[in-house]
Amino acid sequence: VPSTPKITKATSGTSGGAITASLTWKAPSDGGSPITGYYVYAKRYKGSKVVETITSPWVPAPALSYEMTLPRKATYTFTLKAVNVAGKSKSSKKW
Repeated sequence: VPSTPKITKATSGTSGGAITASLTWKAPSDGGSPITGYYVYAKRYKGSKVVETITSPWVPAPALSYEMTLPRKATYTFTLKAVNVAGKSKSSKKW
């Protein structure tokens, strides 16, 4: 399976527009089989409790960024998994 990817940047969308966040990352080691894509996970918090997890649609390789539309203004953390034919990587560190 691929090694754990690393998110390099996460930013919020433009003020006054749709609620979005943009993430960029570095491609991890593929573990011997080409990376076929990624999944981005956004966890919404109420205080310190996770109240919702949103999973992106399939983000095909060679993409190294993704803009996610979020359902409401809130506090979010993001993680990322890389995928190849052998399976999914471990989750990246939270951003």
